[in-house]
Amino acid sequence: MKNLKVFFIVLFALFFSTTNAQVFVEDGKVMSNEIVVKFKKQVVKLTIGEKYASVNNITENGTKLKNYLNQFNEKIIFEKMIPGAKSSDTLWTDSRGMVKRLNDWSQVYIIKFQNPKEIAKLIEQIKKAVDVDYIEPPVQIKNDETPNDLHGEGNQWYLTKIQAEEAWDITHGNGNVRLALIESSGVGDHIDIDNKIVAGEPGTNGDHGTKVAGVAAAETDNDQGIASLGWNLSLVRMNSSNSTNLAADIRNVADPNLSYQADIINCSFKTVFKNPNDTYYSYNYSSVENAVEDAQTFGALVVASAGNPPNTGDGDLDVVPHAQWPAAYSGVIGVSATNSSDQFPTGYNYGAHVDVSAPSINILTTGANNSYVYVNGTSFGAPLVTALAGLSWSINPDLTATELANQIYASAEDLGAANWDQYYGYGRINAENAVHNLYVPQAFSTIQAALDVVAPGQIIQIIGTQTLVNDNITIPSGVTLKINTGATVDLGGFAILLDGGVIDNQGTINGIKAYLKSGSTLKGYFPSIQSAINYSSAKQTIELLNTTYNESISITNKPRRTLKGTTNYGSIINGNITVTNSDWASLQNLKMHDYHTITINGGTRTDLSYIKYMASSTLVNVYNGAYTTIGGIEDGSGSTSPAINCSNTSANIMGVNITDYDFGVWAASNSSINVTTQSYFCNNLIDLITQTGGYIYASHITLSAPWPQSISGNISNGGDLEPPCTQKIGKASSLTSNSKDDLFPVGLINLNSEYLQLLNRINLENRDNPNFSVQEYKPAFLDLISRYKLLLKKDSNNKTVNAIFSKLAHCYYTIDEKALFKTYLDNLITSSSFSQFLPYINRHYIDYYVEDGEFESAISIAQQVFNSSIVDDDVKCEMLYEEGVIFKYYLNDIDKAMAAFAQIVAKYPNNNLYYFAKTELESENAFIAKKTDTINNEEVSEYATAVYPNPFNPSTKITYSIPERGNVILKVYDILGREIVELVNEVKESGHYQVTFDGGNLNSGVYFYTIQSGQFTETKKLLLVK
Repeated sequence: MKNLKVFFIVLFALFFSTTNAQVFVEDGKVMSNEIVVKFKKQVVKLTIGEKYASVNNITENGTKLKNYLNQFNEKIIFEKMIPGAKSSDTLWTDSRGMVKRLNDWSQVYIIKFQNPKEIAKLIEQIKKAVDVDYIEPPVQIKNDETPNDLHGEGNQWYLTKIQAEEAWDITHGNGNVRLALIESSGVGDHIDIDNKIVAGEPGTNGDHGTKVAGVAAAETDNDQGIASLGWNLSLVRMNSSNSTNLAADIRNVADPNLSYQADIINCSFKTVFKNPNDTYYSYNYSSVENAVEDAQTFGALVVASAGNPPNTGDGDLDVVPHAQWPAAYSGVIGVSATNSSDQFPTGYNYGAHVDVSAPSINILTTGANNSYVYVNGTSFGAPLVTALAGLSWSINPDLTATELANQIYASAEDLGAANWDQYYGYGRINAENAVHNLYVPQAFSTIQAALDVVAPGQIIQIIGTQTLVNDNITIPSGVTLKINTGATVDLGGFAILLDGGVIDNQGTINGIKAYLKSGSTLKGYFPSIQSAINYSSAKQTIELLNTTYNESISITNKPRRTLKGTTNYGSIINGNITVTNSDWASLQNLKMHDYHTITINGGTRTDLSYIKYMASSTLVNVYNGAYTTIGGIEDGSGSTSPAINCSNTSANIMGVNITDYDFGVWAASNSSINVTTQSYFCNNLIDLITQTGGYIYASHITLSAPWPQSISGNISNGGDLEPPCTQKIGKASSLTSNSKDDLFPVGLINLNSEYLQLLNRINLENRDNPNFSVQEYKPAFLDLISRYKLLLKKDSNNKTVNAIFSKLAHCYYTIDEKALFKTYLDNLITSSSFSQFLPYINRHYIDYYVEDGEFESAISIAQQVFNSSIVDDDVKCEMLYEEGVIFKYYLNDIDKAMAAFAQIVAKYPNNNLYYFAKTELESENAFIAKKTDTINNEEVSEYATAVYPNPFNPSTKITYSIPERGNVILKVYDILGREIVELVNEVKESGHYQVTFDGGNLNSGVYFYTIQSGQFTETKKLLLVK
């Protein structure tokens, strides 16, 4: 814990007692044998470490001073107020690393005379003799104590009034926190004080100091005497009887390089100037002001009494209200008085120097000779504030003195005019509030500043408006962030995170877009869905609001996350959602805005439930997933795209509503799909279609037409089909000619059917139990796995082998046995009988490399498989897609990802991954070749091309004319000759055509397009300028 700098400087007022015999009145003149001076230049020459000098040590800068002093013909001593002080010792680095400037004490001296001199004349003559920053008489102080003949009123009522017991429930204070008492007559010995003194001067007969010490930190819970607010706090006892050393005491007691090392200073007095007629008035001494400034620079807090009724009978010339010091110094807490009724006592001082008030009437405390007495005066309100500061610093040791003072102000009970007033300041102190609460912005400018020092059990109180800046904030365990009625917190694009802490929101939080919960426990408020996902942990839920979200969402490598919208579909996602390798991820109750898609890349048991679409293209893409569940899907207006697009995956699809699509469910690349349980298909060209090893098991569904009129491919009728809906006009599609399924061995088809029936059985038996364990079905899966392996040994057809490996992966992944599958692959690699199938084996290592973070190795495998001579275009297309996913979602290399997806769009338009790639390109606003528009079919006599605009940003139109029917190929290349995209590759009739080239994802530069048709070839330059 940092050494807390708290100085208890209690200014004494009333009961005038001269601090020492050096200042007195004689024949109408104020006399003293000492004077304090700060020279502008070096006037006295001292060796480093020396404290005393004589007139003979005066340098040539003080020749006139030397001549003047020699006239007295007596012993004169120069005592350096701060021994060892050098002009270079003015920079100080505090505990937070801030460099601050101290006052220069190298030229501050106490000039001591053998015989008393008239102060006024002495000051006048020395100013004439030498340049000084200041010259002043010895500091005189008056204790702020008034006579009190009332005894026994309520005992220690003031502790109850300031809620000390409630504060003690939080902290008794830390004994390492030291309160320094600056007392002209010292602090006497007392059985209730002696054990609390840890540093400073020996005990004296100082009556006033003994009383002050008892209020601040009398021994508590010791079966005798009184209790003190400062229970466990320690005391530093300073005997400033030599008034010329008072400034040095204030400074030195705060200096961390000295033994006192006090944290809080108590000044229950006011500094005064004595007149020749023995009267006095409040006076600001430069040496004291500089000492207070340095104490504050060292990190100390200074507390001072604000003043009592002037004691005119004692010669006090002050008139209420008047400023008094040290209370009026900047940064010092000035303490005025209250009584047991929380009223301001008649006649007491007030003014701009009052910061807070504290009980000061009928205060029971320690007295001389081990007695206990009742006292009056702000001398005794000040130590209550000092003790309160010590308690606060005990629980929040990283507070600065300024923050600590503001904390005391903010926690006070406002008794007078609203906010600050000249009687009560910010109010009467409340100990419970001060140690229990941290106030923003009254004490801390930002919530984070309060969090930097907060302790368990405390409440951060927000009053007013706060905006998060620079970073998220985290509420730790045991801490409450309370947003009071009428207060506002604006997230400002950042999050409020709850690490065991609590938010008590009685005001307003602006900018919330998502809540993160773990079960029913709130874990944070977030400004976006993505920020909540990024912060989330396994088994946590991101809950959305009734609003539209203009963001695309990525859940990558985040297993067991749930993204949950409102039950009325009020959470509208105006962007794409991609779930990548996130096992057991779940999306629920979402509404997808126009033409946006959910894509699942890999992962086991991803679940989509109750997703509604507005105007739609592809609803869901699923690639390389195992036991994905899709249920409760409602489409929008339909599309020529497939509604649910599955590639190399296994899935259960149930309760979906798909109408007006070219294709309802498309299963390709060895996908195994159950379509069941109240799924409704109507007015689709083809409801169910399979390609390249895909297999669909259909049961308990409604189709667009009687079986098998609206299906194509390897699809099994599981029975219990509902009557078909009334099919309307059929639509055409470029994909219908490719809907014929590949031929596979009967054994593989039968195993695939068994596999799907097992998935369907699991679904039917557990539709009301989302937390069931698939491990209950592990023996059935292991049986399937063994039979797939037997079939693998009997068949050497590349497509069959590829299909079997895919099914094995699905089975192993479904029962969470990825490690077993890898062991099986490792054994196959070393087997010579499978050497010809290495590309089909290696492709399944990609998932393992990705899981281990070896992304470059995963990409290398994908490229090796792509370049293999034995794999077909479907596998090549999958490898490009794997590259794109890794580049985008793991390496954040968007350019390379888009290049991979663009190749799929350009080269494999008939593969169902075309729609996956198209979705990815659109999500990045990347270029996608637009369909060629026919301008007109008027007779064309010659080949021609044109580009407009050129230069362009980001898109341009390429117009071309062909005079005869033929195949047209139009490609764009970069300046190095690398193909960027194929815009056209199809047979065209004679006519004029136009195609759009969008370079939104390309860098500025020179590009070329080449068109070829028959014997005609032409290349022209394109200039993209961004």
